[in-house]
Amino acid sequence: MMDDTTIIRLAQQAAHDELAVAVFTVNELARFADLCFDEQTKAPNAPRGVMVFDYAANGVQLICHLEYEAAERGSFSEPGYPESVTLESAYHLGENIAHLLCDSVVEEIEDAALAQIKEDQDDC
Repeated sequence: MMDDTTIIRLAQQAAHDELAVAVFTVNELARFADLCFDEQTKAPNAPRGVMVFDYAANGVQLICHLEYEAAERGSFSEPGYPESVTLESAYHLGENIAHLLCDSVVEEIEDAALAQIKEDQDDC
């Protein structure tokens, strides 16, 4: 794991320099947030039609906003597609850190959200 100074420097560089790319683990992002942000802040309300999903990993809580697309049956002229969710934002301590998450974490969040949707549908 990176030390605190390195985490802050890389995150600030990635936030201010469009050419800089920094990929952090969830634990490193949580440490950055703990160092820089007020713990009392919360995620903004999700726009209408956007799914809110609470995601927790390794003691880090994220409030995620995801776009849901229902499955579409195929037809003679159009192929179908399965239902899906797309991560729009991920808030930790009031800051959207979705752009700092590595692809595997984004995929894990989307898979967990889709599993929750399916579980909720089965309960109905």
